[in-house]
Amino acid sequence: MMVIGSSGLYGWGLNQYGQLGLGNKANQYKPQKLPSLEGSFVQVALGALHSIILKSDGTLYACGSNESGQLGIGSKHKEVNVPHQIHGIVGSVVQIACGFYHSMALLSDGSLYTWGNNTYGQLGTGDTTQHPFPKKLSLIATNVVQVGCGGYYSMVLTSEGMMYSWGKNYCGELGFGNTEDVVVLSPQRVLGVSHIGKFCCGFEHTLALSKEGELYSWGWNKEGQLGIGNFIHQASPQKVLLPLKVVGISCG
Repeated sequence: MMVIGSSGLYGWGLNQYGQLGLGNKANQYKPQKLPSLEGSFVQVALGALHSIILKSDGTLYACGSNESGQLGIGSKHKEVNVPHQIHGIVGSVVQIACGFYHSMALLSDGSLYTWGNNTYGQLGTGDTTQHPFPKKLSLIATNVVQVGCGGYYSMVLTSEGMMYSWGKNYCGELGFGNTEDVVVLSPQRVLGVSHIGKFCCGFEHTLALSKEGELYSWGWNKEGQLGIGNFIHQASPQKVLLPLKVVGISCG
């Protein structure tokens, strides 16, 4: 999907669960404007089979597969091909993120809501119960400024430059110094990094960029995606040696 400000929202690609929000389930090979949703848009977050849409007024809409409650509209519909508004969030949403089958929203006051699949504790609710409606988290005391999701884990960045993570730790992607396949049910601080300005999550690896322009990586590294000169998974942040100051990052 692509956001073009107040000009509309466009989608293309696979659409077998209606995740493009076009009112059908036909795959699209060129951009198609969503006919049912008007207004100004800020962000779109994409999961494996679902889409979450953030409008400029702070409201959320969702479409696609809802098999795990990842749309946040309850469990009555297994899939929807037209964006449905997500209710139950008190406040204005400013940022969203999606894992494979779960979703997360950051509000203007720094609070968090999560919903969807929770098999690995990726919702941060302290349990492994699936939540088909947004559930507010009360486990992080400091102000959150960025949210992100990997396949089955979640991360946040606070205004103090600290990172917290939770969910499935298959190969060290949570950054706790542990490569064992474990489940973490509530947010824990990522050790070894500070003064972080932004981060991004891949399926099972993470990049973090410090406010000084230094890059760190950890997690899955079978294909060398950590950029540290080897193919060994890393359970704690590793500094990526680069000749220049880094200004932006992104993960596949």
